[in-house]
Amino acid sequence: MTKLDLIQFYGDILKKISKLIILDPARKLYYLDLESKLKIEKCLKEKKTSMRSVDLSNLALTILSHADEMFWFKSINLSNNNLTELSNGHYLYCIELLILNNNRIKSCDKLYNLKQLAILDLSNNCISCVDDLRTLSSCPKLQTLFLKNNPISLIPDYENLVKNILPQVKFFN
Repeated sequence: MTKLDLIQFYGDILKKISKLIILDPARKLYYLDLESKLKIEKCLKEKKTSMRSVDLSNLALTILSHADEMFWFKSINLSNNNLTELSNGHYLYCIELLILNNNRIKSCDKLYNLKQLAILDLSNNCISCVDDLRTLSSCPKLQTLFLKNNPISLIPDYENLVKNILPQVKFFN
């Protein structure tokens, strides 16, 4: 990808990937991940280096690639995508606000040691039990956690269960 002028050929590359998905459906997930990587690369290339936030919402992302290049961002919006996990989430060292609503995230196991994370929006995902949130206990500044419309919210008294493992959280819904 880096050999091509990403900005100049972006539309053409996306069209080719769409054709590959049709021609080779057995590798559909691979091509969707490749498309996600391309979209993130484009956003990062267009981003001004002085900015400390990025909006990657509504891009149909299936993976979070290039997280190692986002380590200095304070705010990242990944809402309304198709993410099931954040396999590189631990690279987001400086993150303070992480918006992940309206995805398909099942666990927070890769969101550990995010020392600056204060606000995390996981509403409308697939978090089903308290253990899926346990690694967030390594995020000492986490004060606000949104869990609305997750399967966990159907558990009676889930708020107290979450507070038991995340005592630092002051507000959540």
